[in-house]
Amino acid sequence: MIYVAVESDYSSESDDESFDTLPEVSPSSICSKKRQSSEFAVLGQKRVLDDLSRHMFGVTVEVSPKNKRPCSSDFRFAVQPQVVFCCESSRRNSRVTMEDFVTVEMNLFGSERHPVFYAGVFDGHNGNSTSEVLHRLLHESIKTRVDLFDPFTENETTREILNQVFLEFDLALLRMERDEYRCNKSNVLRRTGKPVKLRRAVASVGAGRSTSCSGSTATIVLVSRDKAVIAWVGDSRAVLCRNGVAKRLTRDHKGTDALERERIRTCGGMVSSGGRLYHDLSISRAFGSFKHKFHDITTEDTIVDAAIQLRNPLLCVPEIEIVDIQTTDEFIVIASDGVWDTLSDEQVASFIKTQVQIGNKNTAAELLVDFAIAQGSTDNVSAVCAFFY
Repeated sequence: MIYVAVESDYSSESDDESFDTLPEVSPSSICSKKRQSSEFAVLGQKRVLDDLSRHMFGVTVEVSPKNKRPCSSDFRFAVQPQVVFCCESSRRNSRVTMEDFVTVEMNLFGSERHPVFYAGVFDGHNGNSTSEVLHRLLHESIKTRVDLFDPFTENETTREILNQVFLEFDLALLRMERDEYRCNKSNVLRRTGKPVKLRRAVASVGAGRSTSCSGSTATIVLVSRDKAVIAWVGDSRAVLCRNGVAKRLTRDHKGTDALERERIRTCGGMVSSGGRLYHDLSISRAFGSFKHKFHDITTEDTIVDAAIQLRNPLLCVPEIEIVDIQTTDEFIVIASDGVWDTLSDEQVASFIKTQVQIGNKNTAAELLVDFAIAQGSTDNVSAVCAFFY
């Protein structure tokens, strides 16, 4: 899939204004539905997305189906954006299920004055439910901050907002988990006349703890004017090619990392000798996977949940990096660990640069994914290549 930004002849005297206001959404694109709690366990994927969007925004947000975007975007820009071309590709590879998702928006806020490029890579584990809702709704959550969000003038404001977006989204997932628990408990009581007992998926899960396993990494990049903002949890990596040299923009959140291992142990968590959290996950930060978090699934307390979020062994607090875009910067690659498990930062940067030189820019992401698989990757593989002018 490719995306192209097209320069416009639009002009405005007010270039100091950060963003256009978010356009009103028509009744056909936003609707409100009462949830039928007793049916939660058998709801389809669309209903799950509806439920999460209600938790996030108070309404049901209609989102376009995955990969139904046109090959060339028709956005018209007043200012030539930093990212003028983007391609992405994903492969299930030898895995039974596809748990990777990619999102690309050439103009996230729809502003002609100050277009903002957005790309996200989400690598799910133990199912794709969490990675898919992140793919469909995380950027929608950022859009609701349009009046406050200007990543190119106030760096600390940017960090605060993105931190809030990640944490609130994880709490919305937690509320969904609690809804499902209450629904299952009610259904069992109705069928058997006996109250349901909490299952224990692993020995570390105590009474009141969730047994949900589904979770996801998230690495997002926003670019406009002369800055790029990168926020991430997990090990989906972003690498910038600057003057032909690879520059890593993220730090892998894994149990093998000394800082992450110490943080987990301080929180009361456990990292195995192989670097896995509770002998299970190789990553140390993620959305979802509430069986590795300290929240009580049976009761809801907003203040307590917010405090627990900051001391969970499996953290959802993102790291955020803000970098100045220079004239020697060529492209950014965002990819799941299916790429980085077999290829180094330097190999990826060199490979993409070579593809551009021989005229394969349009298919650079697809070729990179194929190259990673040829080098021995057995995981789901996804990559986004965003090129600067």
